Amino acid sequence: MNILLIEDDYLVRTGLGMVLLEWGYSVTGAKNGEDALKGIHENQSFDLIICDIFMPELSGPGLLLKLKKIYPQNFPKVLVMSAVKNPDEFLKKIEVKYDAFIPKPIDFMHLKNVLANLLGTKSNA
Repeated sequence: MNILLIEDDYLVRTGLGMVLLEWGYSVTGAKNGEDALKGIHENQSFDLIICDIFMPELSGPGLLLKLKKIYPQNFPKVLVMSAVKNPDEFLKKIEVKYDAFIPKPIDFMHLKNVLANLLGTKSNA
């Protein structure tokens, strides 16, 4: 499974990327939405996009709105993550398509279960 991980915090992106690699996923990292678009335009396809909400240059919601145009038919699964206090209320306001949400700091066992549900893989959690 090929995952695009978009996170502006280098330590979070690197640490989470290493965990995903250990779990057997192929991971491409991007530091913001603009960086992610470059990777997508280089003809990379992804099974899942893990995207932070608040990032410089192009935020998570802004990126997801642009991705609707790139993937009009086969929109990849989207997992958004954030440290926002009331995610349900906030995510209703941004009105973008996503499949799951995980809060920061990340609970890795919860993440593993969410990934298993989204991608149809076994979590072993």
